[in-house]
Amino acid sequence: MNPPQGIVFFDGVCNFCNSAVLFVFDTNTARNLRYASLQSEFAQTFIPPHLYRADDFDTMLYYEGGKFYDRSSAVLKIAEHLKFPYRWAAVFRVIPKAWRDPIYRLIAKNRHALTRKNTCRLMTSEEKQYFLKSRHDALGG
Repeated sequence: MNPPQGIVFFDGVCNFCNSAVLFVFDTNTARNLRYASLQSEFAQTFIPPHLYRADDFDTMLYYEGGKFYDRSSAVLKIAEHLKFPYRWAAVFRVIPKAWRDPIYRLIAKNRHALTRKNTCRLMTSEEKQYFLKSRHDALGG
């Protein structure tokens, strides 16, 4: 397992979000990302309270290099870690965040209606090691 470069925080009860995270997992061939649902103990203790409310799961967060990125900035930072051609999405950083985030918020607001999927993929034990639930998981214990 490669050392983690970043952590993706997502709404763990949203099928759209879970599908997006599984897409990221599958296209992050370097395996340098870790994942944690916003509802997990790890997220609740790791993310500073001023970044999001504990009952607001509309915002995807990404942590890398001691810095948190939210909404569209998180998505574009994550894209940097994906295989070709998906990493090219990162070029949209040239668009101001004030223009990108309203699109992100529109998708986030409607994310539950965007998927009709009622089942979740069962992860293998190899895949499970990339998903953090507690600080113990983050420390490699």
